Amino acid sequence: TAPDSLPVTGTPGGLGAVSRDGQRAVFAVPQPPQTRQITLFDREGKMVRRVGEPGLFGQPALSPDGTKLVVTRNEPNVGVQDIWTIEIATGKATRITNDPPGEGNPIWSPDGKYILYVANRQPYFAIFRRPADGSGSEEMLFRYTPGAGLNLTDISPDGKFVTFGSGGVVFVVPLTGTDPL
Repeated sequence: TAPDSLPVTGTPGGLGAVSRDGQRAVFAVPQPPQTRQITLFDREGKMVRRVGEPGLFGQPALSPDGTKLVVTRNEPNVGVQDIWTIEIATGKATRITNDPPGEGNPIWSPDGKYILYVANRQPYFAIFRRPADGSGSEEMLFRYTPGAGLNLTDISPDGKFVTFGSGGVVFVVPLTGTDPL
């Protein structure tokens, strides 16, 4: 016998179905993203304090000296994700990027002077850097195959190499300061 409903294909996780007669549809609507509070804990897991205001934060990384965080912050009213640094002692936030369509995978340079990140500047996903104080403009360090995504994961202690993943492969590339192509 035919089922009473058919799953809707193409929806994330198959979150819907249509009745066999096509007269009724049901969808599971996901909750909007939840704000998060950056919180410090000691080694025993006890909360030390909260830092800054709650927001839609992700991908946190501590600065080499441990005094700041770099995070991604989604801004649903604008529809983009940007990168911010946050001073742990004061909660002061500084926007590092403000370029659509958004950036991600932020990491600190070994000396703490720069933030490295990934951005899609059509048709390339590329690795960029910008001063950690938010000044200046972005500098492209490496661009990858047109249309292929990448996930920045680390930088060598001397700052000469970065690692990233793409398509199930891990890459190590030199940052030579010359055009990567």
